[in-house]
Amino acid sequence: MWSRIGVRTAVDVQSFSSFVTRASRQEFSSFLVSWGSSAGEPSAGMRSVLATYDRAAGMGAVNRGRYANPAFDALLMRGMRELDNAKREALLQEAMRLAINDQAIIPMHVQRNVWAMRQGLTHTPRTDERTRPQDVRTAN
Repeated sequence: MWSRIGVRTAVDVQSFSSFVTRASRQEFSSFLVSWGSSAGEPSAGMRSVLATYDRAAGMGAVNRGRYANPAFDALLMRGMRELDNAKREALLQEAMRLAINDQAIIPMHVQRNVWAMRQGLTHTPRTDERTRPQDVRTAN
């Protein structure tokens, strides 16, 4: 699809282990990866994917594009330390707006899971997207 808008592309399909090694060495001008949150709370992903890379501090562990913005890092750290849920959410949203405006990442797909159920059964979806038989119940 990028070629259709004039961007020269070369698709390079490889094993995940090869990709991670090469992406960690910043060998790609762009790449497509995904990130999910098992807790539904965004700071872990933001800390790993968007925070300025700092191995000693455990920040930016998979920031393979090496995005760095001190203002983002400051908002993220404030949000991670905030105990009030509403204030925490506002700080993390502000940090994410900053990263998106910087085009640190370009969201291209938002996963939505759909479960089909036989009549008489219900399923409670999990934030970690796992589908477990014990989460299926008979409908009342």
